This record gives sequence, structure tokens and C-alpha cells, in this order.
Amino acid sequence: MSKYILIFRADPSAHSRMSSEEMQTMMGEWKKCFEKLKADDVLIDRGAPLTPVAKILSKEGEIDGPLKSGNTFISYYIIVQADNLEKAVQIAKIFPATDEGSIEVRELLSMPF
Repeated sequence: MSKYILIFRADPSAHSRMSSEEMQTMMGEWKKCFEKLKADDVLIDRGAPLTPVAKILSKEGEIDGPLKSGNTFISYYIIVQADNLEKAVQIAKIFPATDEGSIEVRELLSMPF
């Protein structure tokens, strides 16, 4: 099996517009997703939420980030294992994240060192 990273993009203001009941419902849905990944034995790393504060470093220097795509930025990541990209995409589809953003699924390659 190969490892895949699920990169979640979201509007940073989406959560601030949610009521406490909506936030509890959303957290319950995410909890169910993680329980399914564990039960299916595909969860490698449950990841972590990322803050909306970042620095981007390049040969031109340092700028404030994060980089945005439209009104969304990378807000979370998870690492799973799957037989192929299509199966990793099916794993990603259990998450409700596409309601407020998107999920990018990419294979992680092994490094020789």
C-alpha cells in the first residue's frame, strides 16, 4: 500500500460564522470519519489543524502567508494508506470538508535517504 496525504483547504472565516450547535455537529461528523478510518485500518497520521498564520520563504525573501487559493488556504492534513489514488480519493470523500472548501489527494513518495 502507498501513503497519501489529504490536504484540506477551507475558508478561514467559515468556522466563525457557525453557531455552537453547528460546530458541535461538524466536530461529531469529523469524529465519525476518523473512527471509520481507524476501523478500516487506513489511518497513518491523523494530522493536525494548521493556523492561518504563516511565513513563505523563497530566494526573493520572506513574505506573510499562508498562500491562498481563492478564499481558501490549507487548514488541515491527514495521511492515509491505500492501494492506489482512486481508493485514496474514496477515503477522502467520507469527510464533509467539501461543504466549505476542498480536499487535495496526493501520493507521498519515499525518499532514498
